[in-house]
Amino acid sequence: MQLHIMQLISLAWGFLYEVILLFRLIKTRYSKGKTAVLAVGILCPLFLTDFLLILTLGQSRALSLFLLANTLPLLLFFYLIAEDRSARFVFTFCSVNTIVYWTLAVTELLDHYLCGGSGVCLLAGRMILFPLLNWWICKWLLPPYLELQECVPKGWWLFTALALIYYLLLVTMSGFPVSIVIRKSELPSYLLLLLLMPCTYITIFAFLYTQMRLYLSQKSAYLFQEQAKRLESQMESQIQIRKMRHDMKANVVMLSGLLAAGRAEEAQAFLKNLGADIDVTQRHFCGNPYLDSVFSHYSQKLEKMGAAVQMDIQVGSESLPDEKMLCQILANGMENACDALRELPQEEREFSAQMRYNRDYLLIRLKNKCDDSLSVERGNLPQTTKGGLDHGLGLLTVQDRARQMGGELCCYTEDGYFFTDVMVKVRKNQMAGKGAGG
Repeated sequence: MQLHIMQLISLAWGFLYEVILLFRLIKTRYSKGKTAVLAVGILCPLFLTDFLLILTLGQSRALSLFLLANTLPLLLFFYLIAEDRSARFVFTFCSVNTIVYWTLAVTELLDHYLCGGSGVCLLAGRMILFPLLNWWICKWLLPPYLELQECVPKGWWLFTALALIYYLLLVTMSGFPVSIVIRKSELPSYLLLLLLMPCTYITIFAFLYTQMRLYLSQKSAYLFQEQAKRLESQMESQIQIRKMRHDMKANVVMLSGLLAAGRAEEAQAFLKNLGADIDVTQRHFCGNPYLDSVFSHYSQKLEKMGAAVQMDIQVGSESLPDEKMLCQILANGMENACDALRELPQEEREFSAQMRYNRDYLLIRLKNKCDDSLSVERGNLPQTTKGGLDHGLGLLTVQDRARQMGGELCCYTEDGYFFTDVMVKVRKNQMAGKGAGG
């Protein structure tokens, strides 16, 4: 009877920490009160059923049914209350269950071979290991793991499949057809599996965390480049302003002389040329500094090519989803327009950009004059034989970034113009501060 009590206490302790870890790593969609009511109403009967199975069948046979009696019901419960039900959720669930089951398996082996199956090592080991494991995960693993989930929204299915296969392998080897302590011939391979488990998860986590740091580093570098471009444009504008201030006195003297001599037409022509010089200073198109730097850079680039440029940017200074990807979409799209316009005579070069909100989406339309021989149907991308980021290749990047942002790209030609239409999803709280750009 004493053995059964130790087993029950140690298993209850393990199940308790399994639930604690899952609640720490999985964000629920309900309030704390409702989540607590659901947990008590569903998990308590579940654990009571598991303990009745252990008392009726014994620990070894009951653990062989662990997958059906505990894991699947627990998975369904957390799936129902989880805010995120993507592959990240499945990976988190499988990882926690594997860690808990690995701890149960290791302590069972230690108890069997070191304490003769008395249950002392079983209870003492789990009483010590689970709190230590919980402390280590919450202190060292939880912050970077949550950061990793935020920064890496996709690409989890491969690691999820690996975690699921490993968990099923651990469960089946430990309890099927009987406990591993009875199948002594398979014990060496089982021990290797137990050693492989932490190595596998450390490798997965290290790889994902390295990818996240690389992503953040690239994002920081990109934002730094955009800021550098913006500062460079501002510097050019300041140089132009200083030049105009320096020349203003001479311009005023010349204008006064022309008017005094009655040469009004020459004075008018002089003012027109002076106005053209003033127009080359940098203009601002929206309140978002990153998007504005891209629009300003390419508007100047297009104007230097002699293109007629029109901008209608109805975006304010509000926060936008993943500004790095959005800037890449705009930069690649406008770079493609520049490439196409270079092939045309200067008097035919035209470009326009529009950006506005429509419900939960941000719509972008880039329109440029193109060669009459170019024909692109809706849903297709233009083919190119050029190297580098030309029309076709650059648009592949635009399409990829748009899909990553929950949107789509549509390209087509019509009446001698090439249209690049991009739609990306934005959150509702990002729509609240929207305003028209300048």
